[in-house]
Amino acid sequence: MAICCACITSHDLHQLLESYVQVPIIQVMLGQLGIINSQQMFSLWRYVVVGSTVVAAVLTPSTDPFTQALLAIPLVGLYMGGAAAVRLIEQSKARTAQA
Repeated sequence: MAICCACITSHDLHQLLESYVQVPIIQVMLGQLGIINSQQMFSLWRYVVVGSTVVAAVLTPSTDPFTQALLAIPLVGLYMGGAAAVRLIEQSKARTAQA
């Protein structure tokens, strides 16, 4: 029995891709609240890569790895960019605290 990806409409996929853009915003918010820091975010990169690959494998209608990578790589990039932004914010706070 094959799983049909036709039940995922293009509108649903569009909404999911829009939520990807919010990942760095959520990371910065969590960093500002002190819930998680950049070191913790960078230590979880392996799980992010596996999780985004699994999500891409489920959501892509084809089975080729190129299409799955086109969906997974931007999510990993956004996550790493968000973690880098949190690190920059932490460094700027540390500089202002020293001054």
